[in-house]
Amino acid sequence: MLVSGPDDICKPMLWEGDKAHCNNHSVRDRDQRAFQAIGDLGHSDLAFGNAFSLDGEAIGQLRRHFKTGSVREACGGCEWFDLCTQIANEDFRRSILHLSDEQ
Repeated sequence: MLVSGPDDICKPMLWEGDKAHCNNHSVRDRDQRAFQAIGDLGHSDLAFGNAFSLDGEAIGQLRRHFKTGSVREACGGCEWFDLCTQIANEDFRRSILHLSDEQ
């Protein structure tokens, strides 16, 4: 599911209400830039609020572009940038994708 603003990763911090980092305009701006970058890869049918499925080919494509930096413009200023870079540099070896319970 594509969301603009707080997502599942943000849930633990939302108890802070309006003070939660996930509610900042900068987060929504990064979401929009990431959304645009993915759309530029040929996923133009995406829309916020819509669920979509990723097959192995699509995941591989996104990972390749993420690792080379071509879809990372939105990552500037993010506190997770270094961790994500490390994960990409390790070819996502320890990354685990789970099916959503909502599928």
